[in-house]
Amino acid sequence: FDLWYAGLFQGGEYTLVDSTSASEFSPKFNLAYHGGEGWMIYGNAAKGYRLGGMNDPVPVDLCADDLNEIGLTEAPTTFATDSLWSYEIGAKTEWFDKRMTLNAAAFYIDWKDVQTLKTLPNCGFYFTENVGQVHSKGIELELVAMPARGLTLILNGTYTDATLAEDVQNLHAVDGDRVARELHALLASPSREHAIHRFSIHRLDDAADGRLAGPAAAACAGIARATECAQQVFRHI
Repeated sequence: FDLWYAGLFQGGEYTLVDSTSASEFSPKFNLAYHGGEGWMIYGNAAKGYRLGGMNDPVPVDLCADDLNEIGLTEAPTTFATDSLWSYEIGAKTEWFDKRMTLNAAAFYIDWKDVQTLKTLPNCGFYFTENVGQVHSKGIELELVAMPARGLTLILNGTYTDATLAEDVQNLHAVDGDRVARELHALLASPSREHAIHRFSIHRLDDAADGRLAGPAAAACAGIARATECAQQVFRHI
């Protein structure tokens, strides 16, 4: 790519010439066993990824001190793909002549090389780099009952424990910190923020806190949220 960049208060005119590419394999595995009428158990495993990209130019003359403090002579021009593996096991059951459905699932997500935003505090510029690892695990329960004609009762519940698996200086966070408190800082752009919200609606504490609603709250609904969100969201950002 060739990028020309200029600004009155941004160090003048800059031109970047660089290239970036990515090649990823995103397998999905599914195994299900139907033990009889009214119940089944299943297991899913899937890999998802989010493509890398290019950073806006960071003027060296304005940001030299900030860059030196983190051991750089210039900011990186590109950032790489981040990826995750998602694992889920669960059961779907029907009771009382299909008048009640009870589903349960447990999941584990391993998200590596997370694209995080590095802000240079003195000059005010920033760039994206791949720093950080997130582990998320939890359970989901769904109950649907039809006790009378025209009446349907629905009960859903999710417990999630999502934490950083290593220190992330960009977030001023350390191994073991809960991801929900750092979620917005993990995001490298507003467009990714919406995608991560879609991905994490049933995976991070924001769901329990009620801070996600509307279209985002329904984006990951379904039997295999962990695997479907991993592939669909991360492949198409």
